[in-house]
Amino acid sequence: RCWAAAFAQKNLTQEQNQQEMHISFTRSSGPGGQHVNKTSSKAVVRLDLKNIVAAAADQDAAAAMDKVVNSQRWLLPTICKRLASVSPYYVANTHSLQLSSSKSRSAHANLADALSKLHAHIHQVASSDLPGETSDEQRAHVRRLEDREKRKIKAVKEKRKDLKKGR
Repeated sequence: RCWAAAFAQKNLTQEQNQQEMHISFTRSSGPGGQHVNKTSSKAVVRLDLKNIVAAAADQDAAAAMDKVVNSQRWLLPTICKRLASVSPYYVANTHSLQLSSSKSRSAHANLADALSKLHAHIHQVASSDLPGETSDEQRAHVRRLEDREKRKIKAVKEKRKDLKKGR
């Protein structure tokens, strides 16, 4: 939950966050005339999951969590594995996620769009399994059930005590 909240604030357009990504520009398709035919404005972003998992395989979970918050290792290995199994953008040959964008005629706008798609997708996959916060009324209900159970156990023990005392 903490990682998902921290990741929601993260900006993938910063240079240090793009170290694990391979960014390329290709020719876009569709309408646009000569501009589309002459320029490479379609942004293709490939996030290599193999390096992330391999780098964190040597560390234990607590150390990895501390390192994720404070360094360029911004993606947890467990989330990488989940992305590999669930994501429609996963490419098995290269063990990576590949997204592209050709919404705009500008390469930089398409890159920003592709990075925002990647960010939203990772955040959605990471937070999809998180259980919701427990409400106050649910906590109170559980507390009442625990108290009732304690009273039952005490009554059974008292009954057993009286039975043994009467012998």
